[in-house]
Parts: sequence; C-alpha cells; structure tokens
Amino acid sequence: MMKLSTFFSSVLAAAVMVTAGCNGGPGGGGARPVDDSEAPIYSLHGVNIQEWDKAADELTRQMLQRMPAPPAGTSWIVGVSAIRNETGDYDLPVHVLADKITNVLSGSGVAKTLAYDKVARQTAEFNHMSDPKRYPPPPEIHFTLDGVITQLDARQGRTRERTFVFQMRLNDTSTGVTEWQGQSQLKKRGTQSGVGW
Repeated sequence: MMKLSTFFSSVLAAAVMVTAGCNGGPGGGGARPVDDSEAPIYSLHGVNIQEWDKAADELTRQMLQRMPAPPAGTSWIVGVSAIRNETGDYDLPVHVLADKITNVLSGSGVAKTLAYDKVARQTAEFNHMSDPKRYPPPPEIHFTLDGVITQLDARQGRTRERTFVFQMRLNDTSTGVTEWQGQSQLKKRGTQSGVGW
C-alpha cells in the first residue's frame, strides 16, 4: 500500500512539473511577450507571421498590377475561396494568407471582397427569388480568387531544405478566363539532429 501511495505521489509531482514547464514558469519554457523589434523565430516546420506577411504582400502586389481598373466610381467584387492546404502540415493555418490578401485588396480601393461559398450564394439567390422584397439580390461577383499551398522537401546528409509554394489565381467570372496567376516561394534550410526528416 505504501509503495502504491509513493507511486501516485511521483506521478502527481511529474505532472505538476510538466504543467509548470508548459506555462513558462520557473525552470520551464520561459515564454515571454515579444515585439516587432526582436528577431523572429524561423523553423523548417510551419510558417511564422513575418513569412505569411511576405507571401501575402508579394502575391497582392502581383495581382493588383494585372487586375484591370474598375469603372469610375466603382470597385470590383472579388469572391475569395478557401485556400487548399496540400502540405504535410495539416494544421497549417492557411486562412491567414487569405485574410491578409483580402485586407490589402479591401484597402486598395480597386476591389471589395466577400467569402465565396457556392452553397451560401445559392441560398441567397433562392431567398431573393422567393421573396425579393425581403431579401436583396446577392452582389455580382466579378472575379473569384482561389489558391493552394504546397510543400517541397530536399535533404543531403543532415541538411534539410523545405520550400513552401503559395499559388493564387484570379478568375474572371464573365469569361471564365484566368486573369492572373502568381506564386510566392518560401525556402528554408536547416540541420536536423537525430532521427527523422
């Protein structure tokens, strides 16, 4: 009985130590707030906020250069589809890229954005046809924007290289023609210690 009690006490003590470490307490991870003046952390795994910003800025700049000017006093309506994640990191928050691009587009004065969801749009159209006095017609979408993020890996000895490829495409809904297609690449290299990629 005494040995069992000692065992449970040891397990509890270990759990407390792990929790303290995760919380950045004494002897733990030492987590602290940082500001933009400090150097960011770079890793072969995942994409940090500075890297998302770089990809979004580069893609938006390319797109605005190719997007035709809207009629005077108006803005294009761009329907933004979900970006597909085709990397090995299924938890990669790909919506961050779409959010940043839509923010820049909305502030450009050239375009306004809305979430492009076929089911939601069909529902809005049905509601308008059923009761046009109560439900206004959905806005006309001039372009749709979709994209995909892929990942390419290479290694030599202990050196690992990972490239994230951000691809976006702007489609003209009136013609079905792709008005613009561009990409931004994020290449990172590091050394892997131990077993694994």
